[in-house]
Parts: sequence; C-alpha cells; structure tokens
Amino acid sequence: MNRSKWFTLVETLIVVIIIWILSVILMKTYTFISEISFRIQQEKNVTQETLFLSQIVQNLSDRNSIDYDRYNAISTWYLTSRSWFVDILYLSWQDWKIEIYTTWTCIDPWTNIDILTWWYECYIQLIKNLEVSNITNPQTMYISRTIFKIIPYDSSINYINDISPCINPISCIHKPWFFMIAKAYSPTYNKERYNRIQIPIQQFFNSINIDE
Repeated sequence: MNRSKWFTLVETLIVVIIIWILSVILMKTYTFISEISFRIQQEKNVTQETLFLSQIVQNLSDRNSIDYDRYNAISTWYLTSRSWFVDILYLSWQDWKIEIYTTWTCIDPWTNIDILTWWYECYIQLIKNLEVSNITNPQTMYISRTIFKIIPYDSSINYINDISPCINPISCIHKPWFFMIAKAYSPTYNKERYNRIQIPIQQFFNSINIDE
C-alpha cells in the first residue's frame, strides 16, 4: 500500500514537471512570436511613413525647381567646399518659395548614435508660402537630420561639363537633381533591442528646369 502511494507521488511530480517545462516553452514561444510580430508592424509603419515623406518631396520637386539663387546668396564657396551637400532644400516656381529642413536637435544620418530623449522635438519641417508645417511626427517615427545633395545646373552656368560620349552619366545631366539622405527609426528605438527599427532613406529626385 505504501509502495503504491510512493509511486503515485513520483508520477504526480513528473507530470507537474512536464507541465511546467511545456508552459515555459509555450511562454517563450509566445513571447518570441509577439516580438517578431511587433517588429514587423514597426517596420511596416516606418516604411509607410518614409514612402509618405518621399511622395511629398517628389510632388514638390515635380512642381518646382531648385532655387540656386538662394544657395548662391549663402555662399558659392560654402556649397562647393561641401560638395553641394546642404541641410536645407530650397525650391521655387509653381509654389513660389519652399524650404524643407530638419530641426536642430536631430542627429547626423551618417552616424549610428542611439536616439536620445530629446528626439520628441525632431521634425522635418516644410515652409510653403510662409506657412510652416511638420511633415513627420516624432510620436510615430523618428527621422535623422535630413541632408540634401544638390546637383547644380542652370542654362547660364553649366556646373557639370558636357562629355561626349558620356563616361560619367552624371556629367550628361541637363536638369536640376538632388538626393535626399536620412535615416528613419521606430519610436521605440531606444527601449528594447528587438524594437530597434532603422531604415535608411536615400532617394534621387528630378525637379523642373525653369530655363527650358
């Protein structure tokens, strides 16, 4: 009788241990799947917003040209010394005057510095006809300091020489072009490692050549 009770107790302990092990495995699996699902959703959100940002800039570049006069007013030497990399994009034509820039609190897109607490102040701002609006919302997506690479050309000063045949394709461009370079982050980037979503932004835009 005692022996039978002893075996029953051992069997009960074994069943409890097996249930505990299975519970731990199931919890870890659930946590892993939840993290993956959350990360996928974060990637989807950031990707959608980067596409939205790119579409806004594309629409503006389709209607306007690079305002070289405003850049020349800054300093031609300053622009050439930086290889025409600028922190602010000046456009003008159908929409009169446009400025696209990021607030001063954003980090440089070339670095991999972790996002800090003051990133809630980081916006990409648009000034159109003297009206200021925010293109991005730091509560849903962080963006690094946007940099624009201006490829200069106008009819009076051909900054890019003509070559025939074209050895370098950029040498044959006869319209204003510019790159937009930045990095987009999920709003939970600095909290948990599995939430660290980072998407580089580098897009090539063609604007109107008003001299044609």
